[in-house]
Amino acid sequence: METVPQITIDRTAYDIQKLINQSYPPFSYENPVFYIPALTAKARKWFAVDATTGSGGKTQHQLLLFVQPAPLGAWKLAAAPASAVGAPLPVALSQAGTATMAAPDGSGLAVPPAQLPALQAGLLDGRRASPGFAKGRWTSALARGIGSSQSFYGRFGWNYHDAWAAADYPTYALRTTDGGAVAWYFLDDRQTAVRGGSGRPLQGGSVIRALTGKAQVTRRFTIDSVTEFVAIIPPAGGGKITIVAGYTGNVAATAS
Repeated sequence: METVPQITIDRTAYDIQKLINQSYPPFSYENPVFYIPALTAKARKWFAVDATTGSGGKTQHQLLLFVQPAPLGAWKLAAAPASAVGAPLPVALSQAGTATMAAPDGSGLAVPPAQLPALQAGLLDGRRASPGFAKGRWTSALARGIGSSQSFYGRFGWNYHDAWAAADYPTYALRTTDGGAVAWYFLDDRQTAVRGGSGRPLQGGSVIRALTGKAQVTRRFTIDSVTEFVAIIPPAGGGKITIVAGYTGNVAATAS
C-alpha cells in the first residue's frame, strides 16, 4: 500500500518499464530497524524503517517512510530513498525504544528541517550559495550533472534548464544521538528544453515516449520529477548537512 509521492513515482515507472519491455523487480527487504516517534494525539502519524536490499556489493539501505493519511487508516509507504551507507541511521532512542521528533523550527540545529527543501533547491538551481551542504552525489555532483545536460543539449541547438523547488509534502525529522536530526523531505524538478533556431528535432527517450506517446520532439519538452531525500542535519555549529539517501522518480512529461 502506497501514497504520494511514492505511488505516483511507481505508477510512472511501471509505464516506462512496460514501454521498454522490462520487468519491474519485486521489492523485498531484510534486517529492518524501526524508528517510531513518540507523537501527540493531534500530530501527523508516521514512522520510518531502515532496511537492507540486495546482497554483497549491491547491498543498499532503503530508508522507508510510512505515513497514516487518514485517522485510524492504513499505514502507507510515502518514500523509499536508497543509500549505500552501511551503518544504521544515528537516531536517538529513549529507554522505551521510541524516537523523538525534531522541532520544525530547528531549535539547536544547523538548519531548521522545514527550511531544508528550499535551501537545497536554491543550491541546485544556482540561485544561492549553500556552503552548509557537504559535497556528494546529491549536491555538488548533481549540480555538475545539470551543467553537463545544458552542454549536451546545447550541442544540438536546444536550450535546457532545470527548475528545482520544495515539493508540497511535509518534512519529517527525528533527533539524532549527537543532538542533530535526520530528515526525510522532497523536491520537485522540471527539466525543460526548447529548440533554438539552429536546432534539429530530437528522438524522444523512454520517459517522453511512455508519458506522451511521441517518438520525436520538434519544438519543446518538459519532464517533471520528484526526488525523495534523507539528510543528516548537524547541531548548530557542528558541521555540514550530509545527504545520505535519495531517489528520483519521473511523474509527468510533455512534448511538442
